[in-house]
Amino acid sequence: MHPHVSDSFADLVFKTMLENNLAALKSLITVVLQPESPIDFITILSPEPTARRLSALSASQLEALLDAALDFQSTSDLEHWLKRNS
Repeated sequence: MHPHVSDSFADLVFKTMLENNLAALKSLITVVLQPESPIDFITILSPEPTARRLSALSASQLEALLDAALDFQSTSDLEHWLKRNS
């Protein structure tokens, strides 16, 4: 890597390029993971907004979230919980 380019900047550029070109992202994932069946759908998740929402929760909300998280099946369960309880 060029000595004047930080890793975080390179990560941001890479993420921006791929989230705006899902065909390239799908090709990259297919080459790296070599799945048995074709990849049909990709969802790009961004943890930044969720992290900000989590850090704004009160102690009692965090306790309730910990209890609820035992039943979560996916990240969408967390998003739904945050919408209902934030």
